[in-house]
Amino acid sequence: MKTKNKLFIFVCIAVILIAFSGEIYRIFVANKDVSDLNNISSGRIGRILDGLTFLKNHPLSGGLWHEKYNGGIIHVYILKRIVDYGLLLSIPIIILYVYTWCVTLKNILVNKRNFINALAPLILLFILLVSLNEYSYPFSPLSSIFIVYLLFGNYLSTSTRH
Repeated sequence: MKTKNKLFIFVCIAVILIAFSGEIYRIFVANKDVSDLNNISSGRIGRILDGLTFLKNHPLSGGLWHEKYNGGIIHVYILKRIVDYGLLLSIPIIILYVYTWCVTLKNILVNKRNFINALAPLILLFILLVSLNEYSYPFSPLSSIFIVYLLFGNYLSTSTRH
């Protein structure tokens, strides 16, 4: 493109952004108070802190044998499981969760295969990152992650043959 065309496009984009800057701001922050982290996170930070307080009072059993945690849904997968089941019963889940992270990261870091074959660990890494902000991932709902684990399993089985 010629320099005149690039300059014209840049000016048009700048004018549109300036004209709609208030609207763009409202879209990104959804009319929330950006000075309050709990408000902008839709209350998730408060629920995480409440969950940690609950866990401090019931570390071993969580909400199983004593009072139930009624502070809303904690949107961090591993913390939700520990609050629900306590540290004792969460140990297998924690081990599986940490193992999944380790295997995924190891396969991303030591990958010597072509990019198409390397997509499976990257997609699983995305699912694991989602689990930091979503209480049901990375192990459920099965209908949405089945193909990811199928691809990753195929990736692992073919990587052991090389």
